[in-house]
Amino acid sequence: MVFAQKCADENSKNGRPNSCFLQTMTTGRIMGQNIYFGGGPVEYAISFWYDEMHKPGYDFETPSPQSGTSHFTAIVWYDTTHVGMARSLCGKFIVANYFPAGNWDDTESYRQNVLPPKAAYSWRPRNQFEHKLAAHFKLIAHEGDEGLYMPAPKLVRALKQLGEEKLAKAVLDADKDQDGMIHAGEFVSASCTLLQSDKSNSKSLEGNVRRLTGFVSVDENGDGFLDKFEFRNYLANTTRREVTEEDASVLLQRFDADNNGRLDYQELMAVHDCGALWDAGNSLLATKWDKALEQHLKDVPLKDIIAALRSHLDEGGKARVTVTENKLIVKLFIEVVGRRRFKVMQGTWETPGPRERKVNGAPAWR
Repeated sequence: MVFAQKCADENSKNGRPNSCFLQTMTTGRIMGQNIYFGGGPVEYAISFWYDEMHKPGYDFETPSPQSGTSHFTAIVWYDTTHVGMARSLCGKFIVANYFPAGNWDDTESYRQNVLPPKAAYSWRPRNQFEHKLAAHFKLIAHEGDEGLYMPAPKLVRALKQLGEEKLAKAVLDADKDQDGMIHAGEFVSASCTLLQSDKSNSKSLEGNVRRLTGFVSVDENGDGFLDKFEFRNYLANTTRREVTEEDASVLLQRFDADNNGRLDYQELMAVHDCGALWDAGNSLLATKWDKALEQHLKDVPLKDIIAALRSHLDEGGKARVTVTENKLIVKLFIEVVGRRRFKVMQGTWETPGPRERKVNGAPAWR
C-alpha cells in the first residue's frame, strides 16, 4: 500500500499514468501493478480492469498473455497473496500493487492462475511455504469432498490448550464461509502473513506450526497432554526413526517438570529447544571408531567431517554424533587445562538425482 501510494503521488505530480515503485527497498519484494486514471469511487477502477475479460476479451481456451487483458489477469492471478491500493491526493489516480506479481510469460502459468469464471473452487498451495503448512494441517485434518478440513471448535480448543490464543483467534476469523469447518486454505491463511509469503520470516513460523500439528496429531484423547505412549509416537513421527520405549520414558521423565507422568505442550517445547529431541533415535555418544558408528554414518557423504571425527576418536576423544535425514552434527568434546570445551562440525547435503549430489559441510566453533 505504501508503494502504491508513492506511485499514485508520482503519477499525480507528472499528470500521466506511469508504472513506478515496483520494488521495496528493505525486503526487495518485486510487485505487479495496475494504474487507473479517471477519478471516482474505487469500484470504477476495479470494474475497468476486470472488464478486460470481455473487452477486448480473454480467451480461456488458449491460456497466454493476450493483448489488452493484462490488468484483468493481474487482478485474478491465483498465486498473488497480497494487494495494496492507494489513491492520489488529487483523486484522479488509483494504484494497486500485487505480491507476488502475476502475468508470468508462459502458457502453463496462465493456465494455472487465470481460471474461467465458472471454474469450481479448489484451493491449492501457492508457494513452497504454503505447501509445508498444508502438509502439517494434513496430519490433523479429515478428507472430504471439498478437500481437507477440521471442525473449527475442535481445532480452536486444541490451540487454546496449547497456549496459542492468537492462532486460535486467527483460525476462527479464517472461517469465512461460517460452515464451522476449517479447510486447508483457511488454516494456511490464518497461519501466514506477508512476512512469511516471501520467506522473510517463514522458518520460525513453519517450525511452530509443525510442532503444534505434531502435538495435536498424536494427542489421541485430546486432553492436551502426551502420555508415554503418545510421546513415543510423537518422537517416532518427528525423528522418522524407531524409538524404544525405554528411550522415550527417560526423555519424558527428564522434561516432566510437574512430575505428573505426562508432557504438556510447553514441556514438549523444552525438549525441542534444548536439542534433546535428537537423543531419541538418531544421536550417538562415540568413544571409539567401531561398526556401530560406521553404520550410523553409512549414508552420510560429508567425508571431511567424518575424517576429522575419526581422527579425534583415535586420539582418545569423545563425540556426540547426530544424523538426521540430510544433516550431520558432530560435537567433539575437548579437554583444555582441566576444562571441557567442544567444537561443533556440521553439514548438510542434497540428493536431487541419482547422477548428481551437492554437498555442503562447514565447521563451526562454540
